Amino acid sequence: MRYKLNKSNYCTFETFERNKLSGRSYFIPYPTREDADAVSPKEKRYRSEKVLCLNGDWDFRFYPRPAELPDILDTDAVDFETIDVPACWQFRGYDRPFYVNVRYQFPYRPPAIPTTGRAGVVFSWMGMDQGLSPRWKKPGEEYNFAGIYRKFITVDDPGKNYVISFLGVASCLDLYLNGEFIGYSEGSHNTAEFDLTGKLRAGKNELLAVVRRWCTGTYLECQDMFRSNGIFRDVLLRISDPTGFADIAVSTKKEGGTYSLSMTAETLSDTDVTFTLEGHGFRAAKTVPTRNRTASVIFEDLEVTEWNAEEPTLYDIYFETSGACIKERIGFRTVEIKGDVFLVNGRKVKLHGVNHHDTGPANGYSMSPDEIERDILLCKQFNIDTVRTAHYPPDPLLLEMADEHGIYIVDENDLETHGTWSHQIPPTYNTISHDPKWEKHYV
Repeated sequence: MRYKLNKSNYCTFETFERNKLSGRSYFIPYPTREDADAVSPKEKRYRSEKVLCLNGDWDFRFYPRPAELPDILDTDAVDFETIDVPACWQFRGYDRPFYVNVRYQFPYRPPAIPTTGRAGVVFSWMGMDQGLSPRWKKPGEEYNFAGIYRKFITVDDPGKNYVISFLGVASCLDLYLNGEFIGYSEGSHNTAEFDLTGKLRAGKNELLAVVRRWCTGTYLECQDMFRSNGIFRDVLLRISDPTGFADIAVSTKKEGGTYSLSMTAETLSDTDVTFTLEGHGFRAAKTVPTRNRTASVIFEDLEVTEWNAEEPTLYDIYFETSGACIKERIGFRTVEIKGDVFLVNGRKVKLHGVNHHDTGPANGYSMSPDEIERDILLCKQFNIDTVRTAHYPPDPLLLEMADEHGIYIVDENDLETHGTWSHQIPPTYNTISHDPKWEKHYV
């Protein structure tokens, strides 16, 4: 199959997304409550018939010289190798792991990045390797490498609603399907979703993803860590009927000695939604019709056991339609800061915390469910009650595991521009952050 590849999205400052769906809550729907109750948090993503996990072997072609990437790609003529998804390509023999703290890997000229030529000479005046002194480094054969991923997916009923979710891709993603361009996304550790409804055909479909080492968004991802690339988190194909869910939202509020719980659901078409809260001998449920595909309820005067890291009490909540059920676990708690004192449920809390990277020695940024749970249990074993997700949003499973086992979370966003300090004189961290033209990228 032939594809006209886009060669400008990744290096065009005004373009940071195309055809990408708006952000929404992370959730995994099941056909029924019984199905949702039958799985653990670690299994939830992989056992629903409404979510097809596209992990596993993908065809892969690495371009160490991006100038060799053709304008028209004929996948029938490409000599593909195989790579496993999720993983970082540096850990599969393509390129190598590259650690940087407060520097970029290319010349600092925001928003310009290397395209097809060598990275070029990099100026900096600091670095733990050589102390404080101006230096000009020639990186040598460093390029803005590109990787092409291909996966065939089989669809039985193309009339349903299909959304593809990439939970993590570094540094950017151009997505194609059956010879056509679908969309583009930046923001490595943010979920990127695209609507494939009406674009899939019955039977075999060819999915193509072009991933670049750097994009203009890389200027906002200068974190103290190994810099790796690839499709490094799960890829999910979400399959919904008309009564399926588009989004959900939940919030709690304490007034006096009781709590209220607000639950909202957005559906793909108008239908009845049943909202349920239950656990620890308590149950409440309400069924309401959606209006303009949205329905909300409030459960009030709830006498519940509060959640904290020592006693992580959770309740089950359900969103149900005639054809779908979402189950989540929720804790009730208050958080406030008085002066310099941090209070949870009105009690002083001394946080004992660590930084956590989603990373492992075998796959780079990729972590399996067992590895995520292992890290949470390791924290509990050594009396660590707080995790800072340095320096980006984690895999959503880590947040669920923290809820289950009792870990406070400092959830960071995927935004850091430390390199502005080390690549210019006089130094400042604010060159990009104080420039209004970057506002849309930040938001």
